[in-house]
Amino acid sequence: MSEWICRYGAPKEVTVDGGAEFGKELKEAVQRAGSIIRITTPYYSESQGMVERGHKQLKDAVVKRCGENGSKWKEYLPIVTLADRISTKGTTGYSPFELQFVQ
Repeated sequence: MSEWICRYGAPKEVTVDGGAEFGKELKEAVQRAGSIIRITTPYYSESQGMVERGHKQLKDAVVKRCGENGSKWKEYLPIVTLADRISTKGTTGYSPFELQFVQ
């Protein structure tokens, strides 16, 4: 996380589900960075709806490109994520790339 913060700056807020993989160490790191941490219900995807929808779209795009041979998913993931990052989102009117890097 420190590498991410050094590169992009500390986020205002971090939202995680309360799953076991988000333990004390992550919570402390987020708080040290001066960010607010929001913990939602673990294993309840509806509480992270926007993120889960995004994951589904990425997964669907990778599956579409892999066809029946799912073993090549690592080959397609970079181009699928690039396409997602440069695509304008209806909710914001901007691409994730623009929101992160254009000032």
